[in-house]
Amino acid sequence: MIWTIVTIVAMLAIATADVGSPRVFPGKTWVRHTPEQEGLDSAKVKAAIDHVGRSGTETYCTVVTRNGYLVGDKYWYASNYNSSQIVWSVSKAYMATLIGTAERDRKLSTNDPMYKYIPEWSGNATKGILMDHVMRHCSGRYYDPLNDFVTPQTKTDQTQFSIGLMQQFPPGTKDQYNQMAYQTLQQVYEKATGMTPQAGLKKELMTPMQFESNTYYQPNSFFIGIPQKHALVYGGITTSCADLARFGLLWLNKGNWNGTTIFTQEFYIKAMNRTRFSYGPAREYGNWGTTDDGYRSVGLGKQIVMFNAVNGVVLARLGGVVSLSFDYNDYFKMIRDAIKDPLMRGEDKDWMMAVSDGDESFRVFAAGQQMAQQQPSN
Repeated sequence: MIWTIVTIVAMLAIATADVGSPRVFPGKTWVRHTPEQEGLDSAKVKAAIDHVGRSGTETYCTVVTRNGYLVGDKYWYASNYNSSQIVWSVSKAYMATLIGTAERDRKLSTNDPMYKYIPEWSGNATKGILMDHVMRHCSGRYYDPLNDFVTPQTKTDQTQFSIGLMQQFPPGTKDQYNQMAYQTLQQVYEKATGMTPQAGLKKELMTPMQFESNTYYQPNSFFIGIPQKHALVYGGITTSCADLARFGLLWLNKGNWNGTTIFTQEFYIKAMNRTRFSYGPAREYGNWGTTDDGYRSVGLGKQIVMFNAVNGVVLARLGGVVSLSFDYNDYFKMIRDAIKDPLMRGEDKDWMMAVSDGDESFRVFAAGQQMAQQQPSN
């Protein structure tokens, strides 16, 4: 009986141990280790990276880290270690992180009603919308592909455009990937903290995490370049592969960065919770998701940052806007299989990811390109 209890306790300890936790954090630059130093097979890591960058994928860069060390990277199409590009809807995960920093400081709560920050939503149809609804894409705000991505590019204030859209469904009753609803978090964050998202990005992430690139929100609308009044928090961040990997490392560590709490573990658990709603994929904050429920939100170039909660690997990849032949499933499986100790590899379901826009992406991208071509020249 005693042995059984001891065995159960030991098994629970193993199951709950964060066996893949990084041991170090990058400073001004990443510390490079060979794959073997971190328990990976060099040939297999190289094969995985070459597979990602093969002809037709439009991959610009990729970075592989384990235990906080850079173990592999490569650059194509004249990009290099310091090259940056727009990450599209991975930006939503950055906005979610900034919300987490504000909740850490008790300046807001994701359980707050949105009308607290958007007075126009204090009516009967909208007063029940919580910030949590917006961040899980079930706010019930109006959606159609044109109004969700294309028409807003002609506006100078996309936040106000989104606020003015109608309520289509009761909050919390329908899952619908909604970029314009997410854009309203820009106003929430500014009212709660007194900082713009760009200022928050610098204070809360870039400075303490020592970003190497000039990570910033695009100042103009996509495709046609209309100057924007506010940061486009649903898709506007530009950064490098190396700093995208830093961001993944932060989430792998549940908000802790070398002893500094960027966001709390309570926020991490809430962000990763997939059981709050009984329908659909129950999208996590900022598009974070796991593979065990088949959840995908992929498109517009498949910009990705992924981390494995068991084996401590972080993958980042940036590429062109239509990378149709790139498959991140192949990538993480090849990197997982490169880990020499099979007990440390984890399973498919252990991968967490933040990927770019939703299933409508290619269609709205094509529409955006057409819209740009139709703009009169000056």
